[in-house]
Amino acid sequence: MKPEVRWPLFIIGLLVFQVGLGLFFFLKATSDPSFAVEEDYYQKAVNWEAKQAQDRQNAELAWTLDHSIGAVNEDQTTRTLVAELKQVDGSPITGATVRVETFHNVRAGEILRADLEETTPGQYEVRLPMLRPGLWEIRFTVESGSETFTHTARDHVVALSSR
Repeated sequence: MKPEVRWPLFIIGLLVFQVGLGLFFFLKATSDPSFAVEEDYYQKAVNWEAKQAQDRQNAELAWTLDHSIGAVNEDQTTRTLVAELKQVDGSPITGATVRVETFHNVRAGEILRADLEETTPGQYEVRLPMLRPGLWEIRFTVESGSETFTHTARDHVVALSSR
């Protein structure tokens, strides 16, 4: 090959390599599942007063929400999340719409969302693929009549048991 052809091909090869390397690192940086930004964080900041009002309403309602995360179900792909809702006098809150958002702290970009189903008065359940052991954040939203109650908890999920 002639030298006058070799040099332009070498330079073009270096440029293609540089662009390919840039694309590789761009894809690597943007596909990291452990990196996450709070959804709608700007809108949440703008609506800070609404969050404070919801916190005051939660305190006024004085409802309690106790939750538990069960062991891995028979299907080996889910765990049962149970929420028990009670009024201030201890009576169960029935007929509510209970929604949950949950994510593992290491994979905060992978949010699981579900509606819980009432199984007994005041007890709501859902099966979720919460298999990763470690710390999970669980955000509940409860709507009963015209009242809205929110509750956020962190819970440690144990590793899969060997059978």
